[in-house]
Amino acid sequence: MPSITLTLTDTPAGGVSLTSSFQPAIGYPCSAAQAYALDIMARTRKDWGLQPEVDASVPTPRAGWPRLYLCGPMTGLPDYNYPAFNEAAAQLRALGYAVVNPAENGLPASATWAQHMRADIKGLCDCAALAVLPGSQASKGAQLEIELATRLELTVASVATWSDLATSGQMSQLVQAATYQTRSAS
Repeated sequence: MPSITLTLTDTPAGGVSLTSSFQPAIGYPCSAAQAYALDIMARTRKDWGLQPEVDASVPTPRAGWPRLYLCGPMTGLPDYNYPAFNEAAAQLRALGYAVVNPAENGLPASATWAQHMRADIKGLCDCAALAVLPGSQASKGAQLEIELATRLELTVASVATWSDLATSGQMSQLVQAATYQTRSAS
């Protein structure tokens, strides 16, 4: 079974350095252990006031492309559907999008639904569009996020549509069309 090593080291300046042996593979979902290790690292960095680790394997988002919020079902699904969220985030980031992934909101999975929704809605408000995962129509939280995004006049489209937009070379025309469709539907 694979293992992940987290190392805390005292620095000469009296601080702490946090490193991990885990290197995520772009386009592949994290295992539960890998996702948990990343969550521990992110929370520890935040709690101790450390700078977030810069991951050179994550491409720089393309200028002018919308920042996407991932929306989808979590409650009642195995591992809260984090593997699907992490896979979609990796896929969209590899294409050049900046992505806010609620599976990376820094809260433990044991936090209440309301705590997660408050953190997630803050993340949604920093985005220009929603990328919707399959199964969202059956999710109370996802429906709330879609309703809020629609009322805030954000573009709402499936993860597959955003992937197609990135590879089509016609991002600006298609984003304008999607925005018009979202507005006329409300």
